[in-house]
Amino acid sequence: MKNIILLLITFLLVECRETGSNDSSTQDIVKSSVSGKVYDYQRNIPVSNFPVKLFRQYSDFCGYMSCIRNEEIATAYSDQNGNYIINFNYIKDLTKKNYGYVIKVENYSNHIAENLQTTTINPGNNNTVNINAWAVVRLKIHLSILNNNNPPLYIATHLTTESGTFNNTAVNGNGEQDIELMAKPSWNMVLRFYYFLNNQIHFIDKQVNTNNDDFQNLNFTIDCGLF
Repeated sequence: MKNIILLLITFLLVECRETGSNDSSTQDIVKSSVSGKVYDYQRNIPVSNFPVKLFRQYSDFCGYMSCIRNEEIATAYSDQNGNYIINFNYIKDLTKKNYGYVIKVENYSNHIAENLQTTTINPGNNNTVNINAWAVVRLKIHLSILNNNNPPLYIATHLTTESGTFNNTAVNGNGEQDIELMAKPSWNMVLRFYYFLNNQIHFIDKQVNTNNDDFQNLNFTIDCGLF
């Protein structure tokens, strides 16, 4: 009788131990998903076969400095309607700082990719992240250049007056010259002409309203002595 009671107690302890282990693992891993649309919102058309990547990221130390670690979890490709979905296991890791999951996109196949919004990917949810992936247009620019006495004269496209250079080139000398630059379609681009003199930048900005045509012709007379 004593042996039967001892065996029963042992069985109950093992069962409790296994049940607690299963509950813990369920709390640490949550089935989740993220989906959305990859669209060229400038032209109002879907973009197919575009890669969308899901990363797990967190703060870490790289040598003696802090850094952000990114671990790729999965990649999905948009379908013919621009839709994508990624199903994944959201692993909760309380040991890491600034921990979470993010969607990242890169420029691909002549398309420039932009996240339309910053979205927190929550565990257990069907999260939505839409992507604006627009194909570049090319500006074919004919220049009449005067007083280019401190060459080279740089020409750059900017998405705004405050943004960094999107695309640039440079020319030397005066006279008639032809260049080609990339730009965003259906956008009020900034075309910046500039040169350096005594470690100072001299520049002038021109506003350019682009359309959706693949190639667009522009003409400018640029007098470097005026800026």
